[in-house]
Amino acid sequence: MSIVAPITVKSGSKEMLDHLFDHPIPPRILMIVAHPDDEVIGAGARLSRWRESLMIAYVTSGVPPDLTDAKLAGFETRDDYGRARQIESRTALALAEIEPERVIQLAFTDQTVVHHLPELIDTIISLITRHEPEILLTHAYEGGHPDHDAVALAAHVAVQRLAEREADAPVLMEMTSYHLGAEGLRSGEFLPADVPTRRCELSTMEREFKERLFACFPSQSEVLRWFRTDVEAFRVAPSYNFSAPPHAGVLFYEQFQIGMTAQAWRAAAAEVIAELDRPG
Repeated sequence: MSIVAPITVKSGSKEMLDHLFDHPIPPRILMIVAHPDDEVIGAGARLSRWRESLMIAYVTSGVPPDLTDAKLAGFETRDDYGRARQIESRTALALAEIEPERVIQLAFTDQTVVHHLPELIDTIISLITRHEPEILLTHAYEGGHPDHDAVALAAHVAVQRLAEREADAPVLMEMTSYHLGAEGLRSGEFLPADVPTRRCELSTMEREFKERLFACFPSQSEVLRWFRTDVEAFRVAPSYNFSAPPHAGVLFYEQFQIGMTAQAWRAAAAEVIAELDRPG
């Protein structure tokens, strides 16, 4: 298999997208996000509506290998930072009335997910097999964070492999995170793609609720203040060429000293995919 993941829009994908928003009983959803708070950034206004149909899997705890983020948030150790992030996540989900048994904590390390793609792909396939979602909702490939892009790639490969086995694969959908635009960080909008999309302008009540969810993450307050609370957008996942950058120019995460560039990310992803494709 090429690092290009040739996902095609499944028959009925638009209908499933419409069902997600227009039907009083939403379809079964498995949401896979890289970090605690990604679910609130992407779909905070919808979480409580989906609570009976939603499973959320956090790929990492949101704690990087070094102490930079922890110290910026006022913590001296990674363990203390990790505990705080876990409490914040639980508080937000409780506010959205999502029961703890609907939450899955995976054990990957923040900022390193691209180096663990085989395990993550297998885990996503297992989660799909166990929970039988109709929709797999995750990040877009947009260069905001290397973990977001790695989760997007893993989700594409997992769904593709299930389809190749003629298994019942879910419709792969995306919610917005963030990417670098001409004037800085862009949130609440996708990079262009010709696929079914739903853009939701939030009501005053929805916006206030999303702001309350943001407030559940005090350790991330300096980050979350950059994100929009007036709109959320969702779409059927397009096909991506993961061997090419998601957009021209510098990616958002390349502006920071996190030990990852777009070229290094693509090299790591290509190496892992090549290993996965090797016979035996």
